[in-house]
Amino acid sequence: LVEGVRESGLPVLAVWGDRDRILPPAHLAAVARELPDARTRLIPDCGHMPQIERPDLFADLVREFVAGR
Repeated sequence: LVEGVRESGLPVLAVWGDRDRILPPAHLAAVARELPDARTRLIPDCGHMPQIERPDLFADLVREFVAGR
C-alpha cells in the first residue's frame, strides 16, 4: 500500500488515534518514515476511528490539509 501511495505522488494526510488498538501509533511512525512528505497527526484520547470519535478535530485537520495544498 505504501509503495503505491508513494508512487502516486499525491499529497498524504495520515491521521491516527493514540489509543488505536487495531493499528497502534507505531504504524504512524512507519508512515512518516516511508512517506517523508506526508503530513501526519496523532490525535490524543482517540482510538481507531478519529473521523467518528473526534469529528470536529478531524474535520479541522482535513480542512487545513486541503487548504494548504
